[in-house]
Amino acid sequence: MSVSILDDAMSRAELNYEILLELTNVLTSQRDTESLWQAIAGHIRRVVPWDRAGIVLYDPDVDAFRFYAVVTSSKTPVLNRDTLIPRKESAVGWVYTHRQIHVRPNLNTEQVFFEDTYYLQEGLGRMINLPLIVHGTCLGTLNIGSVQTGEPDAEDLKFLQLVATQIAFAIDHVRAYERIKRLSEQLSRENEYLAEEVRLSRNVGRWWESRKHFSTSSRS
Repeated sequence: MSVSILDDAMSRAELNYEILLELTNVLTSQRDTESLWQAIAGHIRRVVPWDRAGIVLYDPDVDAFRFYAVVTSSKTPVLNRDTLIPRKESAVGWVYTHRQIHVRPNLNTEQVFFEDTYYLQEGLGRMINLPLIVHGTCLGTLNIGSVQTGEPDAEDLKFLQLVATQIAFAIDHVRAYERIKRLSEQLSRENEYLAEEVRLSRNVGRWWESRKHFSTSSRS
């Protein structure tokens, strides 16, 4: 290996490591889904150019995947946020089941899965789907599309898988935060209700005592 190639490889590795560290800091500081995804997409683009980046999460109630976040350069996006993708016969379903990366290098010549036709309509030539796995559970997939065709660089795939792992942990963290927030709000509402019940009970007690006192005074 020549010195220049080795230097390029080291520079790229350093950039990837630097961005992963930045992502870690950013992801741990976000508490809502929209700001979380905006931070992720911007950092990914510094290493792997994309024209569409999105996350889908599995919804067991409908046995389908819902777009959790989407950023695209397409002027006519077809698959938008909250769009549902069926688990069966879809790329995201395959990745979810097999927990492996799947790449379609040329959507122009072959559409393998349900959503590929829609990606082609958006002008994409290549799609990469990566599993989002945390604590042994697959939450959904990270999807990176490009207007370019061809097999992606192996180092890019390694980087994207590391990013996908961080995203999975971040989503799990946000979900936990949102669950705690909902429980806290519910507890607050219940406390308000109980406080009102106590107040009304005390008022009724005072009224009853006042009524008994009035009745006693009248008989006297």
